[in-house]
Amino acid sequence: MLVFGQTGVGINTVNPQGVLNVDGAKDNPATGAPTAAQQLNDFTVTNTGNVGVGKTVPMEKIDVVGNVQFSGTLKPNGNAGTSGQVLTSQGTASPPTWVSSSIVPVIATVKSTEAMSFTNNGSQKLKFDQIEQNTWGGVDITNDQITINQDGDYLIQAQLGFSGGSINNNGVVISIYKGGTRIQFMQAPAANANNTLVNIVGVHHLVSGDVITIEGQQSNGNTVSWNPAFFRFSIAKL
Repeated sequence: MLVFGQTGVGINTVNPQGVLNVDGAKDNPATGAPTAAQQLNDFTVTNTGNVGVGKTVPMEKIDVVGNVQFSGTLKPNGNAGTSGQVLTSQGTASPPTWVSSSIVPVIATVKSTEAMSFTNNGSQKLKFDQIEQNTWGGVDITNDQITINQDGDYLIQAQLGFSGGSINNNGVVISIYKGGTRIQFMQAPAANANNTLVNIVGVHHLVSGDVITIEGQQSNGNTVSWNPAFFRFSIAKL
């Protein structure tokens, strides 16, 4: 159905909402404005040249309600950028530009809801049961480890907290292991465990196949409970 009205051309509607209004589902009312749900299947061109997809009153040159899919190149101001660059806003007066990114890509982040205890002088692997990010597929949630699949320098970080009792004597030691070798450690001092947050951060050169784990132990003191709400373990490639 094609309708020529005083306000514009309507396809599948007798009540065009712009210069051109296509009502895909033929569900717009005969009078008045369609609802937001009715507009979702509409295509509209206004007298100012704005185009609305899923919207009958577009506020920009192209105004889309819903997802947008690209099968080709995105070219702001005619520039496609280069591989690895990110699109950066220049504010309201200029088109966005492609810039080289200095952001460190996180390849794996895990956390845990499992209860654990650090025993006196007994090192044990920190368990995790939730994956937040697994870009390269190296997270092994069964064995609580992350495998590296590309040579390079990596930022390794683990954060965890303690609850219940106190951390006695020499505190708690948290270690980063590569395979069976400890490559970094830090010691959380003796304190009220409810107020203790341990954060170990290090940069290490790793090669493909290296397996990274985090281990902890109570040093010369009593068993200490681990509060998994504070645990997060991540690896990023520099």
